[in-house]
Amino acid sequence: MAIEQDSKTRQVWIPEGGRITLTFGEYKEFLLTRAKEIEPKFEVDEHFKKILTPLSLYFWRLDDFENKGYGLLNKGLFITGNVGVGKTLLMKLFCQNAVRPLRVLSTNIVADTYQEHGIEYLRNKYCSGPTNYSHSNICFDDLGAERIGVKHMGNDINVMEQVILNRYEQGQHNLTHFTSNLDAVQIEKLYGTRVRSRLREMVNFFEFGGEDRRE
Repeated sequence: MAIEQDSKTRQVWIPEGGRITLTFGEYKEFLLTRAKEIEPKFEVDEHFKKILTPLSLYFWRLDDFENKGYGLLNKGLFITGNVGVGKTLLMKLFCQNAVRPLRVLSTNIVADTYQEHGIEYLRNKYCSGPTNYSHSNICFDDLGAERIGVKHMGNDINVMEQVILNRYEQGQHNLTHFTSNLDAVQIEKLYGTRVRSRLREMVNFFEFGGEDRRE
């Protein structure tokens, strides 16, 4: 089955415009090449290659992602690890995939959106409205690094707590991904027990090992 899946070709959009046709094996090599193009000084080591395998299966939507015990395809991804291991770069690579475009969005930008426009605009833009973002395949980058308790017209909220809970309620599990330096205990401390519980239902957790790889 895995050999049959690997032999099937799919079209992948590329940033320069147009599409290229690849097998799954070729797609993995394409991602490694793209990593060096995006960050020429970044060290692509064995830790990076190791996590690239399950995520490639996930974004190629291969059953082997579940068959090999990596997680469930109907959930999103939560990539945690030390500063500088390459979490953001990793998810940026998968903006080009064969299924649905991925947007990598800083959580600070989301917090700024609330500060400028308020809660209804925030929900419409990122959670349940008619905008592209609300129904997009989004990776919220660096969860926990955003400002907590952001105010709009005197009303302060925990912005990412609201975004996570609202996207959960909309059933956007497999369209919602995260990178973070936080562990489970820190997530609960910042966002509460309910968010920690919802994330268990929403995402597959992956720990990206290693130390700072930026030279």
